[in-house]
Amino acid sequence: MFLTSRSLPSVPNAWMQVYMPVDEVAWGTLRALLAMSLRERRRPWVENRELYHAAAG
Repeated sequence: MFLTSRSLPSVPNAWMQVYMPVDEVAWGTLRALLAMSLRERRRPWVENRELYHAAAG
């Protein structure tokens, strides 16, 4: 994967990262991710938030 980062001047302290596949293996990984439902894609984030940030919120 090729990674590039950009700041977002209109939003203080914000930035974004863009990953671009550079070979067929990376494209296959991206296709698999895009084939997942939104719930499947968000599951790791939700689990991490519940495990490590539940007490804060």
